Amino acid sequence: MKIYAIPGLGADRRLYQNIKIPNTELVAFDWPEMREGSSLADYAKKLSEQVARSEPCCLMGVSMGGMVALELARIVQPERTFLISSWKSPEEFPQSIKALSKVKLTSLINDWTMRLSMPLVKFTLGAESKEDEELLEDMINSLSVEQLRIGAEAILSWKGCQLPKEVVHIHGDNDRVMPIDKIKDPIVIKGGGHTMVYNRAEVINKILAPYFL
Repeated sequence: MKIYAIPGLGADRRLYQNIKIPNTELVAFDWPEMREGSSLADYAKKLSEQVARSEPCCLMGVSMGGMVALELARIVQPERTFLISSWKSPEEFPQSIKALSKVKLTSLINDWTMRLSMPLVKFTLGAESKEDEELLEDMINSLSVEQLRIGAEAILSWKGCQLPKEVVHIHGDNDRVMPIDKIKDPIVIKGGGHTMVYNRAEVINKILAPYFL
């Protein structure tokens, strides 16, 4: 079974390098270049071009990638959709994100603010080691500021979509980016932060494996 995996905003396929699930082939995506004003549905449509439609598959997404996976599920009809450290709908947004969606603060995303805020960004994303910090910084720097801004705007303008038939939501109780408070019915990973798909992969692998026996 192929699993098509979508990273979070500011990340790439390396986020999934520690995910190893028996009886599956993990196909991890990088983000495509998108035009100003693109929606999460536009991202999904673009990524759908890389999905083999002739065979059953599953989808996986982290953070923004989870929301795009939900939009992509409407197109490719996967067997199951796995969300990790993500939101199923705007109803799960914390108040801070709802407030940001009403103010055009994404215009403040530029090279200078990214450099200045990098230590805080790495802390918020849940870096647990020097290796984590180096990978996160390298992934963030590999995406242009313009593309980061386009992705952030797509998240803030998302109205949600109908959930696919089978959704498995895994969330850490120490997620500083997407606090667990409003997340409905997740499988909880104790101490898991926003990048636990990378630094808590062993736990996630154990949760996912039974779905593919």
